[in-house]
Amino acid sequence: MSGAAAHSADIVVIGGGIMGAATALHLQESGAGSVLLLERDQLGQGTSSAGAGMVGVWAAGLFPFWGAEEAALETYAFDFYKQLAEQSDDFRYRANGNLWLSTSEEDWVGTVEPMASNPLAKNREKLSPQEVHEITNGLVDPKCIVGGVLDPAGIHMTAGAAARAVGRRFEEAGGRVRTHTPVTGLRTAGSRISGVETIHGHIDCGAVVVAGGAWTNKILRSVDVWLPLVPLMATRLTTSESVGAPTSMPNVSFNAEGFYFREHDDGALLWGSDYEVFPRYSLVDVDPPDRFTDVPLNGVVELQRLAQSLAAAVPAIAARSQEVKAAHGAPCHTPDLKFLAGPVGIDGLYAVSGDNEGGVTHGPGLARMLTEYIVGAGQHVIDPTAYDPNRFGDRYTTARAVADAVGENFKF
Repeated sequence: MSGAAAHSADIVVIGGGIMGAATALHLQESGAGSVLLLERDQLGQGTSSAGAGMVGVWAAGLFPFWGAEEAALETYAFDFYKQLAEQSDDFRYRANGNLWLSTSEEDWVGTVEPMASNPLAKNREKLSPQEVHEITNGLVDPKCIVGGVLDPAGIHMTAGAAARAVGRRFEEAGGRVRTHTPVTGLRTAGSRISGVETIHGHIDCGAVVVAGGAWTNKILRSVDVWLPLVPLMATRLTTSESVGAPTSMPNVSFNAEGFYFREHDDGALLWGSDYEVFPRYSLVDVDPPDRFTDVPLNGVVELQRLAQSLAAAVPAIAARSQEVKAAHGAPCHTPDLKFLAGPVGIDGLYAVSGDNEGGVTHGPGLARMLTEYIVGAGQHVIDPTAYDPNRFGDRYTTARAVADAVGENFKF
């Protein structure tokens, strides 16, 4: 790049995680004009690098606040990542399914067993405890579970590497990527967006998509825009050595405990869960740090405690729970636990955020939806009003109010 072309674009996308990279790719492939993707560090280095990387039809019985629209986004993700893997098999794509387990009869009857017949999913099957034991290569003790439901459609990948693979496809399609380019603000001309300020200078453009994850509101502050979302810290762990997990094993979740694990790096396990201890809410009232490298280890300790509570069911994880590598991120949550994708406040300014810990799954579909909106493609596969960032009106004016709403809506 040189001259004026180095300092201008038709559309600038800010943020090189899954959501930003997928949006840039869809815009470029739609013929929207010249697209420039900006990232403060490397692609896939923020919260995406700490993602579990699991994709599933979560709307089909797992989360009651997601329904047919989310299921459509989820179904699109399967095709998107399959095609990406066919072009670039370096993000550890695995199509082994998702497996949900119950450790109690109450959870089995009330939640997990009905997932086998949920109308939003296809071809799910119930597994006996012994079948679960076999499909997990003996990692799950059959005496400790009531049963399981297997969804063969589930996939997983290394999320940060997937973002980089999307970025490469974007460049191959003619898009431009600038890494190590922190954004310091946005610029307007009258009522329209006119450019982006970075530490390396100004970039003229006609439209901006902010996909900055936990840093979204910090970026939007320069034009007095605030979105009702809150970043909440999350942690995932990987065992330092192999525990014999087969590469063919499905992603495994203990439903009631909110605990998941999957194969990682040829026999090791990646595992985690939500937690409520510090530092979960530490970013509610402050800007996030540039990087999540000095996160307090309270969350790690809590996940290790949870692993020990499941020692009988998954002894391999309990035995290795102290020998782990930790990765931290801050997924963004919204009051109704649905996503934000659309115009925000100023002509030519858009955002895609509020992943609600489902960015890898829903990011490609949201990118497609937002691209259709921006380029005026007419018929929308997903109704864009469902995720209108302005749908809350003035009901939420602080991150603390959003966090309180998130806590209430997660009580299901």
